Amino acid sequence: MSVPPINLYGRVWIAGGVGLVALMAILAIFQPMLAYLVALVVAYTVLILTNKRLDFFTPSYLFAAVYGLFLTIGSAWYSFRGDPALFSSIVLGFAAFVAGVYTVDKTIDFHTTVELQRFLDRPWKHSWTDPAPRLAFIGLVATTLLGSSLYYFTYGIPILSQIGEASRLSSLSGQDYYIHFIMVPLPFLATIAWLKARLSDNRLYFASAIVILGITGAVMALTGFRALIGHLLILLVISDQFITRRINFPIIGAAAVAFLSLFLLITTVRHQSVDGTPLAIAGQHIRHRIFLVNSENLRFVLGHFPAEHSYLLGQGYIMDLQSMLPGPQKAFSGWITQQRWPGLKIPIGMTPTIIGESYANFGYMGVIAVPFLVGATIRAIFVRLVRSRKRIGTVAFVAMLALFFAKAVLRGMGPILFVKILPLALVYVILEVLAFIQPIRYLQANSVGLR
Repeated sequence: MSVPPINLYGRVWIAGGVGLVALMAILAIFQPMLAYLVALVVAYTVLILTNKRLDFFTPSYLFAAVYGLFLTIGSAWYSFRGDPALFSSIVLGFAAFVAGVYTVDKTIDFHTTVELQRFLDRPWKHSWTDPAPRLAFIGLVATTLLGSSLYYFTYGIPILSQIGEASRLSSLSGQDYYIHFIMVPLPFLATIAWLKARLSDNRLYFASAIVILGITGAVMALTGFRALIGHLLILLVISDQFITRRINFPIIGAAAVAFLSLFLLITTVRHQSVDGTPLAIAGQHIRHRIFLVNSENLRFVLGHFPAEHSYLLGQGYIMDLQSMLPGPQKAFSGWITQQRWPGLKIPIGMTPTIIGESYANFGYMGVIAVPFLVGATIRAIFVRLVRSRKRIGTVAFVAMLALFFAKAVLRGMGPILFVKILPLALVYVILEVLAFIQPIRYLQANSVGLR
């Protein structure tokens, strides 16, 4: 069997690839930081060429944006100050993520622009319009509000208490995951209500959506977690794109202003004893939380394994699973925090990042394998979305998954999988099953037949 000749286009790609590999090899010897920068640019370029569009319809862009903002910038700053290993691990992990996205595309012959356009051109199908899922929807909202009210009544309202910051850090350590678990259904249901209102001329739908969004925002703000409000706004922006079919810059600008205002308010309330103006305090926290702290945490993890502790070989993920059970069990973030500060008396948890978590469990093999699997999973979920019917519930579900995977950049996959994705999937399955069996309609039909 003869091999078909390679056309000119293919020869150019092969020559370019060989030249790039040679350039990277030379730079790696003489200018390693420059080699890492080139590799990072190549990875982002491949991702853009794979998606062939610049918007946030594709979940891989949200992951890449969070990765670049919270990890790449800070690690580059530290690396230029003499720690290139930090930046190399960041670049390696992102390249593996892009490779996962690219592999799915080539394996199933997926063309983003064409198939996404087909999806956007399809008519909307309203999800869960039967009585049973509607009742379940109302019941889930009521249950979530009751659960959060019981938490606030028992432990106090974190943002108004003197131990608000301690409560936040304790939840990150894995000892108080309840507040995270209970906050999963509300934004999902609020997003569904918002999408239904946007696609309907019924004023009652719009009023209901505003009420649910207002309640969700208030309940989230009371936790003292500024990020939760940002998550809700990002969720609404992502899902709204599927209605407007374009990037809505006014909405993005309004969401950014709203989040920064709430960030300033919550930070000021939380740190009333700190000297300085509210803007100065917020500026210090933005600089530290976004650009520096995650790279500092990752640098500790890279130095701790295997020099001070053997690789965990998956035990870190088991810690995250066990931390969901009642009791004082710590998640991996709480455990690694104690490794960093052994004398610490209060339960707090640092953000280990997806790279730190992967490295602590499996070394550099984990740095490659975990981001690759995350990239492939995110892409496979997106492919499943655009090749299905355009349903409100499915769009909201995928938007939530995209947000959670992006959040895993900082928290790691363990807590995101067990505390965020699993409860979200449970809520989604409940609504889907009720819509499928339609028990109320079945009973009504039988009662008519018995008359």
